[in-house]
Amino acid sequence: VKYYKYQAQSHLGNEKMMAKHDQDLAEVYYFGIRNIERNANVAAKHFRIAAEAGNPRAMGMLGHLYSRGHGVPTDASKAYNLYKSGTSTKSSDRKGGNRMAHAGLGIYNLFGIPPAVSSLSNYDGDDDDDDIKYTNINGVEKKLKKVNYYLAREHLQKAANAGEISAYYLLGKMRMLGLFVRPDAKKAYSLFEKSAQGGNPLAKKMMAKMSLAGIGTST
Repeated sequence: VKYYKYQAQSHLGNEKMMAKHDQDLAEVYYFGIRNIERNANVAAKHFRIAAEAGNPRAMGMLGHLYSRGHGVPTDASKAYNLYKSGTSTKSSDRKGGNRMAHAGLGIYNLFGIPPAVSSLSNYDGDDDDDDIKYTNINGVEKKLKKVNYYLAREHLQKAANAGEISAYYLLGKMRMLGLFVRPDAKKAYSLFEKSAQGGNPLAKKMMAKMSLAGIGTST
């Protein structure tokens, strides 16, 4: 921690570099790197500082925190806006600084944009159709979430190209189910394999199931 603070002080006046140091420090606290005790509240503080300074990686990570309620209250609208800002901000990070933002937008579009988000003026989905409403078992009228498989695939592919292993897994699910793409078990298995190589346990589990059933593994 002292190292990152020292580095930040050495770049006083350089907003871009200071934002990067806040981003790095936030990840130290969020992931518990270098034996530092994990602290989502402190991580959120530094992610916010870096995001407000224009760091796209921090925007994506802060959006992730808002989507999960880690260190901040759960807020789908804030998460969506941060993801969108992260994808529209140019990143100079060779590791794909905005990959988390692309992954976040991909997930929202794949599983459904919450009504509170899809009603926003900056929502980039299809708003031509009237909202579909239903009444739940408690008699409360609710709106269905909106999905956009085209945007989901586009953002997840960008995230995967930047090295986001979870994106490979979700692209594999889309390929397996034929969501906006032709169903192809072999290609799905290949995508799961790439995700598994990065350590994704869900991808490893899916590969095991497919191998056991002999799906997508034949040459």
